[in-house]
Amino acid sequence: MTAARRAFTLPEMMLAVVLLAVLSTVAVVSLAGARRAASAKDVVEQIATSDRLTREWCRRFDRPAQLVFDLDRGTVGRSTSPSESAAALHLTDRFRIARVMWPSGAVTAGQARLICSPMGQTPTYAVMLSDKTSEQWLLMTGLTGEAVHLRDAQEAQDIFAALGGRDHAR
Repeated sequence: MTAARRAFTLPEMMLAVVLLAVLSTVAVVSLAGARRAASAKDVVEQIATSDRLTREWCRRFDRPAQLVFDLDRGTVGRSTSPSESAAALHLTDRFRIARVMWPSGAVTAGQARLICSPMGQTPTYAVMLSDKTSEQWLLMTGLTGEAVHLRDAQEAQDIFAALGGRDHAR
């Protein structure tokens, strides 16, 4: 006994093509969201790693250094003198460092240079990462270098105020 084959009509084939297109679109959108989240996490980890390595270098050699954020070039790195260019880590092209804030200042272009003491301490600072659709805030604690995610700039300013810093970021 063989099953009879039935030919599909044009409306049935069009419906199948439309359903396939909708399912493909849903899959692509779902994967894009996961990719965006993974990329943001990678950039946050790169910043935290640069911060940690700078702190470790300062403690190891008992010397101060600067943590340098170059917002125009999309880099973060360490410099051991103001005239030295930083050994820089380039962040992904999708995300850029849009703002760096600390209790006594903020930068939205050019370079932000934060002093790291021989004990491996910096001012507490916040970094705003942005891409085409969103922004993320990361706070790095000055004493320990712990990374904390923030909601927005106001939350960073509130933390700086609680630390006794003046708000020059507005």
